[in-house]
Amino acid sequence: MLKRAKLPSLFIIPLLLLSILTFPAHAIHPKEESSTLSDVVTAQLLPDPNLTETPNITIMGTSGEFDYSYDAKNTTAELVWQHTAGTSLDWGSKGFGWPDCLDHIRLTQDVFWSEYKKPDGLLVSMDAMVEATGDFAIQEDGLRMFDCAVYVKTFENPSDWYPILHFPTSANEFTIETRELSASSIDYAWDAVLEDCFNDDGETISGFEIVIALSPTYRFEDWVDFEAWLHYNGEVRLTIQSFSVETLLVEPFGQEDIHSPISSILISRIEGYTFTKDLEVTDDGSIYGLATIQPRTWHNPSDTYAQMLVKLNPDTSEFVTDLWYGNGSAVAMGIESEMTNLYTVGITRNTSSYSQQAYLTKWDYQGQLVWSKYWGDYYNVLELDVSVADDHSIFVVGMFYLEVGELIYTMTSEIRKFSVDGTLIWNKTIAEWYLPWWHGIQIGQSISIDNETIYIIEPYRISAWDLNGFQQWNRTTSVEYFHDVFIDGAKDVYTTSNNHTHFTVSAWKIQEENTRRITLSVIHDTKWTEYLSCQAAALTQNGSIITMLETYRYEPLRFLVQTDDKKLEFVNPRMNLEFPNQSLLPCSLAISSNNRIYVLSSVNNGTWINLMFNIYSISGAKDLDDGFVMIFLGIGLGTISIAIVLWARARRH
Repeated sequence: MLKRAKLPSLFIIPLLLLSILTFPAHAIHPKEESSTLSDVVTAQLLPDPNLTETPNITIMGTSGEFDYSYDAKNTTAELVWQHTAGTSLDWGSKGFGWPDCLDHIRLTQDVFWSEYKKPDGLLVSMDAMVEATGDFAIQEDGLRMFDCAVYVKTFENPSDWYPILHFPTSANEFTIETRELSASSIDYAWDAVLEDCFNDDGETISGFEIVIALSPTYRFEDWVDFEAWLHYNGEVRLTIQSFSVETLLVEPFGQEDIHSPISSILISRIEGYTFTKDLEVTDDGSIYGLATIQPRTWHNPSDTYAQMLVKLNPDTSEFVTDLWYGNGSAVAMGIESEMTNLYTVGITRNTSSYSQQAYLTKWDYQGQLVWSKYWGDYYNVLELDVSVADDHSIFVVGMFYLEVGELIYTMTSEIRKFSVDGTLIWNKTIAEWYLPWWHGIQIGQSISIDNETIYIIEPYRISAWDLNGFQQWNRTTSVEYFHDVFIDGAKDVYTTSNNHTHFTVSAWKIQEENTRRITLSVIHDTKWTEYLSCQAAALTQNGSIITMLETYRYEPLRFLVQTDDKKLEFVNPRMNLEFPNQSLLPCSLAISSNNRIYVLSSVNNGTWINLMFNIYSISGAKDLDDGFVMIFLGIGLGTISIAIVLWARARRH
């Protein structure tokens, strides 16, 4: 008996040691409040001594064309020339009808695409930086708002001109940075803030500085064509610099803790663009996604976007079928499931008149078309979303351009109610407003229904409606770019939004006229002032909020798990791709009943756009806070050890 009693005790010491080892130090000493991603993601700018190529910079001006080269290892070179205000380019020829610009600087370089792995495994890429300084004069016609306008011309669409953001840093200085040298950038909330270049007395500002960071992270060819038009008078100094960028991993997770998807499905691969809009998990566990595909169009301008509804099978890791493939638009789509039916909203485009026709379509879960109803013709459909009430009535919201002027757009947002057979019951205008031409294209609108209350979010507004179309309350906000609205079982209303570089998850305390917003988390990457390309959020079964986001640069896909008492951040850069260079375009997120994360995303590797479906698990030590999980693991092993001791003692007696 004594020998038999000693046998369990042999396991006690190693089990206790294992309990101690698995009990992390920061679980004994509570961690400080979790920081945002901007605190844990760091980046470093260093001169790059590894480059051997010599960039070729071409500068074109009214006084002549200059070809200039410099040694990349030197990292800095300057070219200075004098220029007197004069007319060299008519912007009106580009379709804007603007006054003449005074000069034209062209920078063409072919070696600033450099991305490779250092021996220590850190991602390294290189940028080119151009600085221009000089005095700016006031235009005689008084259109001072255009004095500091800078535009980028991309190789993909040579006929289109896209604005670059202006960021005032002081009274006498502005910094202007390119976000993305890609024609697709215009699809994601581009905004030109045309700042006044002069002080209140109308005097010319001296020492005006413009910094243009060339970041060719979206490459169709081996070179990037960047052109900027500056209105200036005096000396302009260009400084070309090369940098290497080292992106460090997010703590506390190391490389070994970053895990791959459970499964990954390649749905489509095209040479062009894809955009994902929505992802829906139905009651029977089926998964449906909405996406848009647009082949490269600069050779054939009549090409348009093709909307696609796909059905996915996560158990067999396969793309099931195309349910619908039609002529449509990039982001004007929505999907909602109810009982055994699936409803989608989308548009088709009349290529002869360029007008857009909006449709509401009903499918069964086998992907068979039940009916499709036309309900409107518009100049341009910006946003669409659909939701189904408990009484099976269908509600659709949309945002539309009514009229496009030279500098001002007239827009409207509407809500429509349809019967179960697709008959229009009523439609009402939510709001009508005017936007300047430089306002972003994708500005966000979403609808969600809880019981008999309809919640609608759109720029600067969240409102509640009853099922008969009467507005219960309307709350104006400072939020411009909403993305989604969703409601948990406790009838809490959550929204996601951004202002280009901030991604915000908010909770709304619904108190009729006194509805107020509580910011739950703001994710802001202060180093990369890139636009957020992939951003989505969803609720788990236990009420936690899962968000994910990524910027245009090749940064990791990031997840953030948020509960009432803690925030947890982790990254997952392994998208199971064939190419090392990855960049996500808009993405969609859904949570299943067993807490699996379904991600539908468009991934750019530089040449091909891959429409991917990935599945992640949010259970396990690598998905949740290591301290949180290890505490319970340690307690569990400790409990087993104690149980073995008690059992051994009982056997003795």
